[in-house]
Amino acid sequence: MVPPRVKRALILTHRWVALSLTPIFLAIILSGAVLAVKPMLPAAPPVAADAQGVGRALAKIDAAGTASSVGGALGGHGLAVSTPDAGVGGVYSLLTGDRVGDIPFDPFAFAKSLHVRLLSDAGFLVKIATYMMAGLLLLSPLIMLPRLRATVRDAHVLLGWVGLPLLLLTPLTAVLMTLHVGRADLPLPVSRGDGAVSLVQALDRVGEEHRGDAFVSARRFKAGTVLVTVQGADGPAAYVVGGKGISPMTGGKGLISELHEGTWAGAWSGALNLTAALGLCAMVVTGWWSWLRRRIAMAPARRLE
Repeated sequence: MVPPRVKRALILTHRWVALSLTPIFLAIILSGAVLAVKPMLPAAPPVAADAQGVGRALAKIDAAGTASSVGGALGGHGLAVSTPDAGVGGVYSLLTGDRVGDIPFDPFAFAKSLHVRLLSDAGFLVKIATYMMAGLLLLSPLIMLPRLRATVRDAHVLLGWVGLPLLLLTPLTAVLMTLHVGRADLPLPVSRGDGAVSLVQALDRVGEEHRGDAFVSARRFKAGTVLVTVQGADGPAAYVVGGKGISPMTGGKGLISELHEGTWAGAWSGALNLTAALGLCAMVVTGWWSWLRRRIAMAPARRLE
């Protein structure tokens, strides 16, 4: 049993922390809902070339070596090259090597940028809000009891009680990820003196060891390495290429990351995370609306004081 004074302080803390962080909560939750849809969609086809073929094409497209990532486009018959050089970045035909257009808007890339760093370098705000969200959910059962009444406030409390395990899924796993709990050990075959590896170099090295495997994607990775994904007879496989060689990415991202991203069971886990995101959104909206209705109802009494 929580003492009345402590309970009152916890209720006020819950209310004002939630209200002050509502815009950030909604940005994180809604972008997470968009990302939860991705595992529910069919995977894009691999590129109709192996890693070495893509490397040769990229060497001609991006002679300066400024590209940060390259992936498939045009149903596997083109390359989408991302680079800070606006004159180079775009979609290229794999057959002719000609630039055929700009990279189309990617709602998942936009949602990830919003979800991770609020479209800027505000990752610390996302981290704070995530901790607060998980804390508010864990605190709620201690200060509020559900009642079967047709009010917005009681719907808010009932949803929190009934859906607590599901609602906690994404914020709690995000907290664990920031604490490096349950994350897979990433192979980083590079030392300080090795220098960065270019995308073309990485593609050539992977292509030598995996001839005939269809290219999927490549992007700059940690500590000057490059992450290259190819698809062979056994399905997609990822490799980290550094100054001292190639290391396979085994074991996936780790269970905590897969739970957070909704990728542990394909479309089913994506649908589960989408449900969790919609539930969190409902919690934020009903909590805010309940407070606003109460403020409106109390306004006449305050004017008479």
